[in-house]
Amino acid sequence: MEIKKTPKADLENKKSTWLLVGYVIVLAFMFVAFEWTKRDVKIDTSQAVTDVVFEEEIEIPITEQSRGSVYC
Repeated sequence: MEIKKTPKADLENKKSTWLLVGYVIVLAFMFVAFEWTKRDVKIDTSQAVTDVVFEEEIEIPITEQSRGSVYC
């Protein structure tokens, strides 16, 4: 079959170059994404609750049944 395109319009010879350019761009974005961190985060503790309230446990006295002659 006869090739009807001119060599100037043929894009097959530039295919590998653009593929490598695409790889470089994608790897650069991935490197930036993995290295992206927030190191300047400051936690404001001035408005935090400083008094911790503990609930007091109510002690229930142990009750004993008297041993009467009811069950004998």
